Amino acid sequence: MRILLIDDDPHILEGLKRMLSSISAIKQIDACLSGKAALDLAKTTSGYDLVVCDLQMPQLNGVQVLEQFRTSSPGTIRFVLTGMIDHPLHHAALRLSHQMIAKPCRPEILRELIERALRLKRHLSQSELSSILPRLQALPSLPKTYRRVMDYLVLPTASCRGLSRLISEDIGMSARLMQLANSAYYGKPGKVHNPVQAVVYLGMRTIEALILRQGIFSQIDPALAARFGASALESHCMRVGCLAKRICADLSMPAGLLEQASIAGILHDTGKIIMIAEFTERFEQSLVKSRRDHIELIAAEKQICGFTHAELGASLLSLWSMPADIIEAAAFHHVPWLLAEENAPTKRPLCLADTVYIADCIDHRLCSSRSDGCTFGVLEAYLERYGLNQQFCQWQTDHLSVLKEDLCYA
Repeated sequence: MRILLIDDDPHILEGLKRMLSSISAIKQIDACLSGKAALDLAKTTSGYDLVVCDLQMPQLNGVQVLEQFRTSSPGTIRFVLTGMIDHPLHHAALRLSHQMIAKPCRPEILRELIERALRLKRHLSQSELSSILPRLQALPSLPKTYRRVMDYLVLPTASCRGLSRLISEDIGMSARLMQLANSAYYGKPGKVHNPVQAVVYLGMRTIEALILRQGIFSQIDPALAARFGASALESHCMRVGCLAKRICADLSMPAGLLEQASIAGILHDTGKIIMIAEFTERFEQSLVKSRRDHIELIAAEKQICGFTHAELGASLLSLWSMPADIIEAAAFHHVPWLLAEENAPTKRPLCLADTVYIADCIDHRLCSSRSDGCTFGVLEAYLERYGLNQQFCQWQTDHLSVLKEDLCYA
C-alpha cells in the first residue's frame, strides 16, 4: 500500500510519517509540503492507495487538491485534515473526501482510521473488480436531483425549508419522501403532511441518501425491475436503514452515528442494482446457484462473477466519495467479522457494518424478494461474542410488529 501525505507544516508531516511507518501494510510513504508538489509527484507515479491532505494550504487548498485526485485517480481513498470544523471549505471537503479528521487528532484514532481504510482497500482489491472499475465509473451517473441537493447543502444558508422547496420540484421524489415519512418504520404513520415536515423529521442526511437511492433505482430498465423485484428490494433497503438506526441507538453508539446508520442501511444493497442493470445474466445465475446449492448469495456471486454485490456497491459508493463508514458497511454487511484483524486478541468495537448486518439478517428472515438468494440468519457465535442474543430477539419481535403496522397503512 502506498500513501501520500500533504501538509504545509513540516512538523505535522514528520509526525504522520513516524506514526504510519509502523503499519506493516504500508510499503511506501511520500510527503509533500504543498498541493502543487503533490499533484506533480502523483503524475510521475503509478498511483496511491490513500491520500491524507490538509484543508488549509496556500496556493492550492485541500478541496482543489482532492478534486484533482478524485478526477485523475477515483480509486484512491481521500482523507482531509482540518483544524476548523466551521471553515468555509468544510462542506465542499465533505463531498470530496471519504473521511474528515479534526486536528489535533490523537495518533491512535488516526492510525485506526487509516488501518480500516487500507483493510477495506485490500478487501476490494482481492476480487476481480479492478478489471471492471473503468466501466463502473460511467454507470450509473449521479442522479440530477441528488446533484442539485448536494450543491444546495454546501451553501451556508441551507435550511430544511429550502431543501423541501427543491425536492418539491420533483413530484415523484416528493411523493416518495412523504410516503416514507408517514410509514410505520419511522414511527409517524399518517402524521407528516408536507415536504417541509418530512425533511425536518427524517433529517437532511437521510434525505440525501434517499434521493441517491431513488435515483439509482430509477435508472433500471422497467422490465428488469419487474423481473428482479426491484420495488421489493428498494423497500428492503428502506427497512434496513430504519432498523439499523434503531439498533445503533439501542447499543448506545455515538449520537453522530445514528443518521449514518440509517444512510448505511439505505445504501447497503446498491451493488445489487448495478448487478441487475449491468451483469443481468451472471446475477441471475448467481441467484439460481445460491438457492439450488443452499449457499450465501455472495459465495455464488464470487464463483460466477468474481466479485460480490457488496464489493461492487462499496466500490461505487467510494467513487462517489461517500463517508468511509458507509462504504465499509456496504462492503462488509454480510461478513462484519472480517473487519477485525486475523487472530486479534480482543474483540473490536461494534460499528455501522454490524448494525446493517443484523438489520439485514432480520429483514431477510421476515421478508423476501426475487433479488434474494438463499438467506441465513445471524451467526449464533457472533451474537454470543458480543452478548446480543437477548437484544436480537427483541429487535426481531419489534421489526415484525412494525411490518404488520405498516401493512395497515399501505
